[in-house]
Amino acid sequence: MKVSNIDASIERSNQFKNALIECGLSVNKNWFFNIRKNSIEVSLTENESFKRVFGSTIDIYNSFTFKSEETIVKLSSGSMGSFDLSCTASVEKYLLMAEFVKNFSILEKLTKQFCIKADEYNKLHF
Repeated sequence: MKVSNIDASIERSNQFKNALIECGLSVNKNWFFNIRKNSIEVSLTENESFKRVFGSTIDIYNSFTFKSEETIVKLSSGSMGSFDLSCTASVEKYLLMAEFVKNFSILEKLTKQFCIKADEYNKLHF
């Protein structure tokens, strides 16, 4: 049975999220990780609908440097804007960014591992 692109994306997201949790990071179940060859787009979603919550996106880049073949992992939260404690997206975004910063070596290792898998998957299926 062939797996759809959406199902495969959800499966990879859950695998990445579970790997973070197994490594001790605190990650809300409503985060979705869209894993690609050179980046992971992290978005807070509404329940099982996978509809993104505005302003919640975090990007994890796995990019090459000009000086070597080695990739470097970087975080971008876009504009964090003003913090509103009553806004779930603001709170969750700050909490996840804190987890990523506190555990950057784990995030870096998993990002490189999963981006390579995404590239291999794409080569086989597209």
